[in-house]
Amino acid sequence: MPQTHILKNLNVVMKSAEFRYQNEFQWQEFSLKNDFQDNYRRYLAEKGCEIEYLSKSSIITTKQNQYIFLPNQWFVIASYVVDFCTELFTYKEYAVDICSSLSTNIKDYIKNCRGSNSEKEHFERCAIRILERQFPGRDDYVKTAEYLWKFLSDYSWWDGGKTIDRNDFYVSPVLNKLNLVHESHGYVAEIVNAYASNYLLRRTASDISSIAADFKKKATVLEVNELVEEIVPKKITLKENVEFQYDASPINISIASLQRFQSRK
Repeated sequence: MPQTHILKNLNVVMKSAEFRYQNEFQWQEFSLKNDFQDNYRRYLAEKGCEIEYLSKSSIITTKQNQYIFLPNQWFVIASYVVDFCTELFTYKEYAVDICSSLSTNIKDYIKNCRGSNSEKEHFERCAIRILERQFPGRDDYVKTAEYLWKFLSDYSWWDGGKTIDRNDFYVSPVLNKLNLVHESHGYVAEIVNAYASNYLLRRTASDISSIAADFKKKATVLEVNELVEEIVPKKITLKENVEFQYDASPINISIASLQRFQSRK
């Protein structure tokens, strides 16, 4: 998975994920690949849970001995927003680090920055210092600091609802991009969390054919909708005049996100 930026433009990552899902995914039943089954089973075992794979569905037994019944489609659906959620988690990690350098009361600082620019200059200056120390010799410190401030102050930029100090801050934007009812599809967000937190699952989720044996895309994959103004082969231009590449496996990872995974190995 290639990396070119310290952090990617979160708004573009979000919209490209939504575009792929809307124009590529079609509802169908899936059988899961054996390697994926083994990897996800190991991930759950580390959390004290078990999983039984059936032909087209699965049953998870939690460590409280409760059951979660889920169709295998959920594992595929979750892969569409793994790039978005990966960046969300990395953005949060850096934003929290910067906030903790500026204030002893991190929660209040985070809440006070939402919808305000009063701390913008101090925040971005601190962000640049941290980025220069962690990623020497780069030329995108200022742009990355601007992204981080945008993440902290403008929740509409990433379709956020709950403040980022909450552990479930990612659930609403992830499920919204997948157009799923929160009450009945909450475990999809848990699968996305797994993909975005475990590097082995993250690599697997970058290619849907590594998850499902019988995945088929829509017959017409690329259709112009309100998200885009122009489409040429493998290139999509958003209305914000930002281009992203479209191909069968477009998921990649930022340098900061890769470092986050490596620090957890």
